Amino acid sequence: MHNTAEALERAEDTLHRSADASPDEATAVRLDRLGDAVTAEAQEIARRADSLPSPTRTRSDQ
Repeated sequence: MHNTAEALERAEDTLHRSADASPDEATAVRLDRLGDAVTAEAQEIARRADSLPSPTRTRSDQ
């Protein structure tokens, strides 16, 4: 789950960079809003991942 959150954060960075580069103001606003929504989702996924119990080790793992 942490890998998913990190991938979403990279996508968010790309969206905000694209917004900054967009010559169209409406497009830039939409990309920024989408980037913000992706960030919120990434944070929620990371929060849920942090709340999961750690896997227990079995004899075959040792």
